[in-house]
Amino acid sequence: MLYIRPFQSKDQKAVIDLILNIQQREFNVPVTLQDQPDLLQIEQFYQVNRGNFWVALTPNDEVVGSIALIDNGDTTATIRKMFVKAEYRGKLYGTGQKLYDLLESWAIDHGFQSLWLGTFDRLHAALRFYDKNGFVSVDKRQLPPSFPIMSVDNRFYTKSLPYFSIRAAKLTDIAGVLALQSLYLFANLSEQEREQGFVTTPFTTEQLERVIGEEAGLYIAVQGESVIGYAFGASWGFWSQWPIFNYMVERFSQFTFDNQVFTTQNSYQYGPICVDISMRGKGVAEALFGAVKTAMSKRYALGLTFINQVNAISIAFHTRKLGLAIVDEFEFKDKQYFGLAWHSDPNV
Repeated sequence: MLYIRPFQSKDQKAVIDLILNIQQREFNVPVTLQDQPDLLQIEQFYQVNRGNFWVALTPNDEVVGSIALIDNGDTTATIRKMFVKAEYRGKLYGTGQKLYDLLESWAIDHGFQSLWLGTFDRLHAALRFYDKNGFVSVDKRQLPPSFPIMSVDNRFYTKSLPYFSIRAAKLTDIAGVLALQSLYLFANLSEQEREQGFVTTPFTTEQLERVIGEEAGLYIAVQGESVIGYAFGASWGFWSQWPIFNYMVERFSQFTFDNQVFTTQNSYQYGPICVDISMRGKGVAEALFGAVKTAMSKRYALGLTFINQVNAISIAFHTRKLGLAIVDEFEFKDKQYFGLAWHSDPNV
């Protein structure tokens, strides 16, 4: 199983060998290492500001793929150094797609509104890949002034990103939160619609006013003037108005997380989280969770949440994507739930 992580200095020789072999030997691109001094200073050139450089590795730590993002210093970013070793291309491994998906999620999370790239017209598979992923061809004259052109580039592409911002909710956002809640509330959905995920806890205007004013515990994702996502994080005192949360507190003695016992003083309850279906898979949910986790880390060491066991979409997202651990399983009012935990520290 391949895995992807940010570039480390120990990867430099392997990355250079990977890229030069593909450029020179496989595709006869007239470019040398001297033409690409960025490869000798990847950390200083790419991993600055909002940029990054990622590598794909085998279980034996062989570098078999790379991709980089340059922060152009505005709302645009440039894709560079997307290369995958021949044996690891195609649907079997999906290396290129996984690298690109990670880069796009990073770009969205960090506020970029468009991606740009230059490539070489002999790289036919790469051109097809960009077409498949929604890029459109542009003339060189349309490139943003900040775009870093390489001498061998003769084809150029761009893609607009679903730009959004994350911030703490204000009282004026309540109408937008309630509207989004209504769209995805369990009671309002058909069985088929519930398969795409849902929220189970309905909030009133008064409850939203309290979580915003007293807890500073509601974060929203905004696109233009629209609320496209929200996530809660608040004390057990706030949640005590709902019986299920009191029952969760009663169960604290039934489980631990990394040998730590939960209390109402050292932990908070996160969720629900809701993202408009048109924005799912684009980094919104991850950004919302990160905002809540960062804010709550100033007050609590641990986080806890519950998910209805029929909500497969939410379970997969929180365990596989966010890495939350299932620490409890319980029944409440004839429904089955998982309890999930994590360290509140955003660096853990």
